[in-house]
Amino acid sequence: PLRALIENPAADEYARASAGLRSYPALMHAGRISAADVERYFHELFDHKLQREPSHVWNNLCSISADLGFISLLPHIVKAFEDDLCDPFFDHLEHIEKRITSGGDARWMRAGEPIDDVVALMKNWACFHRTPARPPSAPDTRFLESLSQPREFSSRPVMPPPAKYPGVGRNDLCPCGSGRKFKKCCGGV
Repeated sequence: PLRALIENPAADEYARASAGLRSYPALMHAGRISAADVERYFHELFDHKLQREPSHVWNNLCSISADLGFISLLPHIVKAFEDDLCDPFFDHLEHIEKRITSGGDARWMRAGEPIDDVVALMKNWACFHRTPARPPSAPDTRFLESLSQPREFSSRPVMPPPAKYPGVGRNDLCPCGSGRKFKKCCGGV
């Protein structure tokens, strides 16, 4: 079922990546599948089982391969980045190369650990703790005080200054002789 989800281009790409691909490190951690089997399957994904279109599935495939230290997949990962299948904002190729050449990253084991006690895991999450209400601060009265001060207003409307170069359009050459468009030269001031 996991492979069917991962390889299904009609399924949601985030479900394919998070629920599908990210299950493999958990299965490895639980001893339900060997690293060699995962590496073999990932080779198949790189070779022919995934559509060669950018998606979150490609981001995760490259990142998980690096975390697991699958050095044999590095040429496939480099090719995926060259073909713009991966988003460099998700994971940089340099970071992937560093992790994969150093034998992987132990974070896959932490991410693959089963959750035995959900309450203990989430007890420190900020969304489950109410912050004490702050006492209201004194209002800033400076604005209101400024309104009570007498002001002088002119009855005449303020007119913009006359144009420095009347008749010159924004896309015309600047009359100063610079050879640049007016909007990029004297008209852009």
